[in-house]
Formats: sequence, structure tokens, C-alpha cells
Amino acid sequence: YKVTLIDDEEKALDFLKSIIEGIPGFEVNCAATSPFEGLNFAIGAKSDLVITDILMPEVNGFWIAQRLKANNIPVIITSAQ
Repeated sequence: YKVTLIDDEEKALDFLKSIIEGIPGFEVNCAATSPFEGLNFAIGAKSDLVITDILMPEVNGFWIAQRLKANNIPVIITSAQ
């Protein structure tokens, strides 16, 4: 499965990436600090799953989830708070 990660915190991306890459059959195809970059990549690459932070400076995880829903890409929303 191809997983796209979106979080404005680089440390959070590194942590999630280490977890996902430890699961057989899963690979991180993009780890983006820009929600727009991650969203566009996920749609263009037809990611199987997106994991995104809920609170980011530009947009929130719900905004991203709405756009991905229109493209039938499942989303997991996370928070470090």
C-alpha cells in the first residue's frame, strides 16, 4: 500500500514514516510538510491512504479529508496535541 504523510512538523513525519515502513506491504510514497503538496501528490499518485495532522498553519486535516474523499482516498487524521 502506498501511504502519503502530511504534517507541518518534520519530527512527526519521521516518526510516522518509521512506523509505516515497519509494516510489511506498506510504503511511504510521500512525506510532505506542505498540505497542498501532499494533497496534490496523493491525488496524482493515487495513494492508497493518507495520514494527516489535524492542525497545520495553512489548512486543517478536515479540509484535506474533504478533498481526498472526492477522490476515494481514505484518510487518517492525527494530532500530537
